Amino acid sequence: MRLYKVFLLLLFVPNLLFAQILDDSTKAIYGPKSISFFLEEDVVNNLNIKYQIDTLLDNFHKNYTIQRKNNYLIQDLGNNGTSAKAIFLESKSILGIQFGVNAFDFNKNDIKINKYYDTKSPFSDLHYFQGGRGQDFARFVHSQNITKKFNIGVDLQNFASSKILGSPSGRDDRILKNWNISTHSNFTSKNNKYLLLAAYQYFSHFQTEQGGILPTSGDEIDKTFSYKLERVNMTRSNNTFKNHALHSYQQYKISSGFQIYHVFDVHLNGLKFIDLEAQTSKVNGFYKQISPKSLPNTIKDSIGLYNFDNKFGIKGKLKGYNYRIHLKHRYINGFKADSSILSRNEVYGGFWTAYYFKDSTNKLIAEGEIGTNADFYLKGLLSTKYGFAELSNTFKSPNFVQNYYNLIYLNETKSSNFKQSNLVELKFYPYLALKSQIKLKPFLQISNLSNHIYFDTLMRPSQFEKQIQLIRIGMNSSTKIKKWAFENTFSINSSSQNIVRVPLFFLDLSVSYNFKFASKLDIQMGLHSNFQTKFYADAYDPQSTQFHLQNKMKTQGYPNVDYFVNMKLSRVRLFFQATNITNVPVNLTQWLTNGYFTTPSYTALPLAVGFGVNWPMFD
Repeated sequence: MRLYKVFLLLLFVPNLLFAQILDDSTKAIYGPKSISFFLEEDVVNNLNIKYQIDTLLDNFHKNYTIQRKNNYLIQDLGNNGTSAKAIFLESKSILGIQFGVNAFDFNKNDIKINKYYDTKSPFSDLHYFQGGRGQDFARFVHSQNITKKFNIGVDLQNFASSKILGSPSGRDDRILKNWNISTHSNFTSKNNKYLLLAAYQYFSHFQTEQGGILPTSGDEIDKTFSYKLERVNMTRSNNTFKNHALHSYQQYKISSGFQIYHVFDVHLNGLKFIDLEAQTSKVNGFYKQISPKSLPNTIKDSIGLYNFDNKFGIKGKLKGYNYRIHLKHRYINGFKADSSILSRNEVYGGFWTAYYFKDSTNKLIAEGEIGTNADFYLKGLLSTKYGFAELSNTFKSPNFVQNYYNLIYLNETKSSNFKQSNLVELKFYPYLALKSQIKLKPFLQISNLSNHIYFDTLMRPSQFEKQIQLIRIGMNSSTKIKKWAFENTFSINSSSQNIVRVPLFFLDLSVSYNFKFASKLDIQMGLHSNFQTKFYADAYDPQSTQFHLQNKMKTQGYPNVDYFVNMKLSRVRLFFQATNITNVPVNLTQWLTNGYFTTPSYTALPLAVGFGVNWPMFD
């Protein structure tokens, strides 16, 4: 697979070089400033905002690994793109019964925040990343206007990672293969009264499940750092997750203060799990119970959920107020193998309103929705140039996997019938600017959970009816001193109950030096470090793709350090990186050896080097 990506890169090089010659010898007509894009969220909120494409050098290298894109706020299985969960709880105002298979969500592009382009000429964007330890990434974006008010585009993305545990046969012995393929279009009528946004996305994620390291006799599990020489719990198991998504938004302007709009969504989700050595996996600690329907040594699970959403509403602007009112119908169907175990209609009504003060940097927003089974959320936001404060209250139904886990995996006859969970969350983010070079952004997040649904140490869903209070207090800061730049995030975190676990301290540091070489080449070089104190992080269940409680092994407690160099020549950006450079083969200290665990029994990538390139084309 790596060879065909290199071939695609070389296929474009002659054209890219030719374009570069034109840029050097003639006046450029098209470029980054001749192309813009907009977001559906702004259109829905009646905000006419156009964005320029990203050409910045700062932290360019962060675009190509899932951990970096999420600022190290997720816990994965070590390899780039593997199953992951957020370290800190965040409220999500998505009501109704959801699928509940979320371990691969960080790899999936969100169709609802798709970029809709307006191009004066055909625009293409080529990304390629070749990482150490078998990491590959390739992305091709193309967009062009058919007419002045009609644009179409495609976005093709593929990445893969190789095994680092369990005697892999080579670089092409993959632990995962991932595809994101989408097409999108936007159309505006000549009189600007009608607008249509439409997108289709196909997402496919194949992951070999290894179950983590299986320690041999005398091994201490938290010191097993032989990587390829380590035995693994599962040898013939994998998960395949697929999603088809169709999304459209259309609006018609009747008057300056009144519009009608319609949103249509279709999602088809499917997860297929296979273990051809189930008895071996059971002996190694998985499967507290194997369904009688499974073959003696084989497990094949297939579950899915699809939904059709139709939302109709009115919206507009009146004397400084922005408003929306909507009514939504949702049909969902959940199934196991060929039998349906859930079929349901849901109805919701909601509102959104915003008041913009004379100073456009200040606004007050309130929104809410209520629907079937009394699922409900209400949120208020005050945003000013001095910071923002947000308060939200959400009641949500259990998701499909949580409520029907017993029917899906244990062949029991009853669903769990959990109560709604409730999350009340307060966020406070003030902004402090000390001169123009120093920016401090302290933050406080307080969350109160009731009827929290989680997976226990036996890998089964449970509900904790008492209140859980989570507090996160910290500081984001950025400082620029001449050519030096410092970016830091620090937080202290606590949980009142042992059901939700977080590291006591979270620290993320970055220092970089920016300069120009030979008056042509912009360079940013630096170090990035992330450190989290040791804690009993959730373990991972390959069969259900859920993270669950465990009390046997602490993870993290290790200063991961990366070195990076970002470069920009004209419109071309490149980077070189060396990740986890504290993972050295020489015993200098207790820290600068071996490695660390991101999830119990799953080691992080050892020392690796890689490079990447981004080359945009504008004609």
